[in-house]
Amino acid sequence: MANSPSGETVLQRTMRVLHCFDAENARLGASEIARRSGLPSSTAHRLVVELTSVKLLERFSDGKYGIGTHAWETFVRANPLERMRLQAQTILSDVREELGQYVCLAVPDFVDRTILYVERFDSTDSQLRLLGRHAGRLDLHTTSLGLVMLAFASPQTIKEVTSSPFKDSISGDFTDGAAVAAMLPEIRAKGHFVLLGGLIPENTAVAAPIFDRKGVVRAAVGVVARNDEIDVNQAVSVVLDACQKLSVRLQKDSLY
Repeated sequence: MANSPSGETVLQRTMRVLHCFDAENARLGASEIARRSGLPSSTAHRLVVELTSVKLLERFSDGKYGIGTHAWETFVRANPLERMRLQAQTILSDVREELGQYVCLAVPDFVDRTILYVERFDSTDSQLRLLGRHAGRLDLHTTSLGLVMLAFASPQTIKEVTSSPFKDSISGDFTDGAAVAAMLPEIRAKGHFVLLGGLIPENTAVAAPIFDRKGVVRAAVGVVARNDEIDVNQAVSVVLDACQKLSVRLQKDSLY
């Protein structure tokens, strides 16, 4: 694939265009795409036209563009995360029904040191504030989900992930990698993690890991509620039970 003067391949520039779109920016004009991608207007326009021609982008009547239906069809139908999400839905729904609290499923990205939210069921509590969003990411080291998955990662992964300081993508603060590593043995010994405060001071988060047939941590289930609206012991019990059930489902799936 030909490189641009900056050294980027066509595919890398294409991904810059696709990454312009998010929940707050579902439809963008060509000039907005050029600005958000940091690409020259001519390059951005050419890529937008090509992406539209293969239906990865869709052009709307107002002249703006968005992620196309064909993109969803192409990337979802054979995606292991979608398969996991579907397997988890009934289990997460049961957790939501029993606790009446927000419950979610997330997977780790140990390379980027983030977590990706795959599924969620909202709380009945209209006052609950949350930062995690469906198909969104948060930092590994600031979330109960991230820390519990890191605690059950391989020793080599833990060493690599905690070898340098963590930067909080929200506050910009740095946390020493060794300090994060020091938290992990206790989390692993308990088999779950309860985070009081954290990203939202008035919230309590409970999380536990999910494993495949080889014992590799694949995901985690988490519950979040306001501090005065959660029975922590009950939440821990329910989340652990959900993770056990989902682990069994994954272990029966040949894909995992």
